[in-house]
Amino acid sequence: MTLEKFREICEAAFKVLQEHKGTLWIADQYESKGVFTSEIQEFIINELADIARDNGLTKVLTVLPKHSGLSAMSAKRWSEEVREKGEFVNEQFKTLADCKEWISETS
Repeated sequence: MTLEKFREICEAAFKVLQEHKGTLWIADQYESKGVFTSEIQEFIINELADIARDNGLTKVLTVLPKHSGLSAMSAKRWSEEVREKGEFVNEQFKTLADCKEWISETS
């Protein structure tokens, strides 16, 4: 995926979030194979986090890839770097079910 395509997807997602006054983003990486390009990872860390905050997000939740390895290491890296910004509740989960359970317990 190119950075331009990734930006388009994010813009569309933020439009929906704004329309519904959403405050939570789930990055479901469970089935992912491979990694985002370094360009996309840098965008997530250095720009997307600020865009997300400016669009009212308060929680960024990541479902990590089911297969350990490069995909999981990459997802953990960008998720943790976003967490270090300290602007969001940022949690990581092994499954989407775990993520949904956390949402139910904390809402």
